[in-house]
Amino acid sequence: MSQQIELARFETLGIGRETNILPAVTHRIRGAGVDFPASSDALTPLSPAVTDLKVPRFSVFHFDSVKLHGLRLLEAEGRYFHDLSLVSDEVMRFPPRPERRTPEDVTLSDGRVASHSGRERSDVTRGVVLCTSAEASNYGSVLFRLLPKLLLGKAVAAGRPIFVSAQSGWIRHIIQLAVPEAKIIPHQSRLSHRLEDVLVPSLAAPAAYLRPEIQEMFAEFSDSLPRLSGTPERIYLSRRDQAKSKPHMRVLENEDELVARLSELGITEYVPERYSFEEQVRTISQAKLIICPGGSGLFNTYFAQRAELIMDLEASREWLYAHRNVLASSGCPFTLALGKQIEDAPAPYGIPHRNWTIDIDAFLNGLKLLGVA
Repeated sequence: MSQQIELARFETLGIGRETNILPAVTHRIRGAGVDFPASSDALTPLSPAVTDLKVPRFSVFHFDSVKLHGLRLLEAEGRYFHDLSLVSDEVMRFPPRPERRTPEDVTLSDGRVASHSGRERSDVTRGVVLCTSAEASNYGSVLFRLLPKLLLGKAVAAGRPIFVSAQSGWIRHIIQLAVPEAKIIPHQSRLSHRLEDVLVPSLAAPAAYLRPEIQEMFAEFSDSLPRLSGTPERIYLSRRDQAKSKPHMRVLENEDELVARLSELGITEYVPERYSFEEQVRTISQAKLIICPGGSGLFNTYFAQRAELIMDLEASREWLYAHRNVLASSGCPFTLALGKQIEDAPAPYGIPHRNWTIDIDAFLNGLKLLGVA
């Protein structure tokens, strides 16, 4: 049987200080979505699903002394909390089999939480701003979990080193673009850390939706990057390079044909990982048509400013809630459709990541009906 612990809100901790930056709000979102007008056995239109989303306040919290376990779980005076539970009611669930990791990469034994290794650093880290998160090396996670903290908390945290899981050079590069003067202190998630005089920004976009204030900051961030000329206005964000390195990881098996037929319509294949982060952001910000298979590349649409349509092709329903919220963030018109998983395909990364296919004829007909083909 799985176990769980309740995580503390800031109001119940009785310690620390709060600097509030954005209030809690409720937004009606996804109103710019349109229904995809074509379907077949291997292409199912998906509703934009307009909804009211409660967005918690964004604050930066100061604590004199805490322990950090795993990726982001904090402990102070016997209470556990993290960047979201400070502003929202949250619990942490632990799988029944101890060999399975929690999203926070911690273990529970006799009511006590520890990092997965069970070890703790002997030194104390002081005077940092804590920007660790779940899925620390995932590109989409960096864009909706880390980057808003850096941009929103910049003034409050000025001059403090950033304590963050930044093992990859591309993550450090994004941090330095957002906060050029920042010193980065790498986080070792397999160890517990003692932190003193620490700032903890709350999670600003827990549902992957960027509220208008954050979206405006993303636009300003994009505009601060070097301008590019001659970027394609009609692009398809390709996953073909990823398919070569991970041939059983949510590969769109008829993507070669799709790219060829889109090219006939003047839609350019754009492979994000072949370009710098700045080039990706500036290209997306200037594109008028963006077609993208659901995945990390979809999060680049946070930077869409001129798009007349964003088209999302999903491999499964697993991430629809978050992906709809990503699409809704820019305020640009969007539509989405579901392909068909290949039932007998290998699934080394889990069923939602099975390879898939789409009905290209139906898809192109839908684009034609939408006036973009």
